[in-house]
Amino acid sequence: MKSKVKWLITLAMLPSFASAITLDECQRLARENYPLIKQYEAINEISAADADVASKNYLPQFNVYGQASWQNAVTSFPESVRQMFANNTGTSIAGLSKDQYSIGAELTQMIWDGGKTKAERQKTQADAEASMSQTDVELYKIVDAVNDLYFNVLLYENQLALNDELQRVLDSNLAVVEASRANGTAMESDVAAIRAKLCETRQSRITIEYTLAANKRMLGLYVGRDIANETFERPVVGGLFSTDASHRPEIAVYEARRKQLQVQRQSVSASIMPQIGLFANGYYGNPGFDMFDAMFYDDWSFNFIFGVKVQWNIGELYRRSSRLKHIEASSRYIDNEQEAFEFNISLLTEQQQAMIDMKRKEIEVDGEIMDLRKLVRKASEAKLRDGIITVNDLLRDIVDENNAHIAKNIHEIELLHSVYKLKYIVNQ
Repeated sequence: MKSKVKWLITLAMLPSFASAITLDECQRLARENYPLIKQYEAINEISAADADVASKNYLPQFNVYGQASWQNAVTSFPESVRQMFANNTGTSIAGLSKDQYSIGAELTQMIWDGGKTKAERQKTQADAEASMSQTDVELYKIVDAVNDLYFNVLLYENQLALNDELQRVLDSNLAVVEASRANGTAMESDVAAIRAKLCETRQSRITIEYTLAANKRMLGLYVGRDIANETFERPVVGGLFSTDASHRPEIAVYEARRKQLQVQRQSVSASIMPQIGLFANGYYGNPGFDMFDAMFYDDWSFNFIFGVKVQWNIGELYRRSSRLKHIEASSRYIDNEQEAFEFNISLLTEQQQAMIDMKRKEIEVDGEIMDLRKLVRKASEAKLRDGIITVNDLLRDIVDENNAHIAKNIHEIELLHSVYKLKYIVNQ
């Protein structure tokens, strides 16, 4: 499913500072700092080396060899011929020696290899592109991990601020209750109740601080620097973007794999073509090319031969059909994989869009709840001063107001996180 989803999100930014770190910056630094980034250089080096090897197929090939052998039978004249020659000339024919020796060199020069070298170079390039694309996919996963940590930091930083505000409200009411106790209108237990709630609030702050510090340390490891004292900027999101999967790095992987199959088709075509080359062979040894001379004289000689050679591996024709069927089946396999991937992306997109819509609705109600909880808390403070309610009633209303602030903060961060999750899903 490919569709355009329009939505506009407007959130107030926290006060920004010159030294504030942004989510985009964290994503960039994490990608640059991740060890896998070095993979690109290695892939380029491998590809360059393989291409260099393939390019040398058309260089002259030179081979030096030496050989000594003994054989049980050699070319010779019939006995009657040897006897006749000995009777007429008085000279015996020794024949070829069963001990044979040669020291030589062979030179070959490819003229045309039917496209084999071209296919090898294209395969090298296609393999490099596939490796690059797969590395892109692995590095892209870092974005999601960084997003999770970044929004956790924003969440717990706001939790700290709300914790401070709760302590301020409790301290203010503690002063009022202590004054009432001094005047005899409040009991010691009322003071103890507020002090106990203050202790619980400070204890909660410890948990928040340690959780915040842990998330900052993890994020710092990703970006490659200490960010414990950094100011984190809350991102503002709004606008229009496509929700299809065409921008995901996995799509490039599928295309790279298809290119590899195309190169394999070219390699199949090249394998059934004949190869044409020049050759030259020379050696110093015994016997030489002149067998008659070698049978009369047991001497070493220089021998040379050169010409044009055509090779055609007819056996590749038998395998051509099967290899092409394998390639076509592999192509359909890739198509099915991509179709399933795009379908899953569509499902995730719909799910995430529904989450965004839900969070927006929750935030609309959060504001009203906060205002009402604030009114209730202020009314309870006045009632406590008039002796109408107990301290426990006031504490309940204070906690309810604080919880309303916490809920709104959580929903705002979750909304931002959901938006960036959607941006991650569609890579925009």
